[in-house]
Amino acid sequence: MKNMMTKLGVLALASMFVLSIATSSCDPEGKPDNNEFDITLANGTWQCDTASMNGELIYGVNLRLTLNSNLTGEMVNNGYLPFYGTSFTYAISGNTITITPPNDPTHTFTIEKLTANTLQFSGSLDNDIPAATFYFHKATSNPIDEQLLIGHWASTRMLYDGEEANESVLLDFYEDHTGLGTFDGVTENNDFTWSMNGDRLTIIPRGDTNVVTVHELSTTTLHFSGMVELDHNEMRMEGWFARMMTD
Repeated sequence: MKNMMTKLGVLALASMFVLSIATSSCDPEGKPDNNEFDITLANGTWQCDTASMNGELIYGVNLRLTLNSNLTGEMVNNGYLPFYGTSFTYAISGNTITITPPNDPTHTFTIEKLTANTLQFSGSLDNDIPAATFYFHKATSNPIDEQLLIGHWASTRMLYDGEEANESVLLDFYEDHTGLGTFDGVTENNDFTWSMNGDRLTIIPRGDTNVVTVHELSTTTLHFSGMVELDHNEMRMEGWFARMMTD
């Protein structure tokens, strides 16, 4: 099982690198006209939140990829796929991409859909692992105004490791970068400090550091996901919140 999970991790890593094949010669469905991709469009940062295997959704995917113009890159894993972030080199030929992480064989995968902002990629490492598909979108380059986070937020939907949770979560973010969480009415030992860096929200309760990706933040809505430690258990949490007006 451990070996299989490690291979799945490498597959996820390889799928990240597939983003390097962003193209300018795609039809509206993201299929290349001539199987040739303009790799210069891939330069930048990409985000993968969703994957599937054998038609079933894989939860806990939170991968951030940076692709450089010199055909090197770096991947950061903020989900619970069983591998750490790594650097790599990549090459593209037609609708295939070859990925070479350090101390690992080169892997070749096929791109199924690609537009300027989205990518669908699938492949398999060997006969022991079914083909998996990863879905990417271009990460936002616009900084998030952290002032929008300050206030009182109430959950409208919560997922833990992909499972719906019947739980009430309140989050208070204060101007001095401290905060308080309330879980089903319990606030004890739920104070934290917080900071923002781009679309990364860092929450530090009781010495633990949780980094989540903010997908949406407005005057009324907050949506984020990432790996967090709750009650000494590490799990992927995804939450949707609405701003609560206070007197």
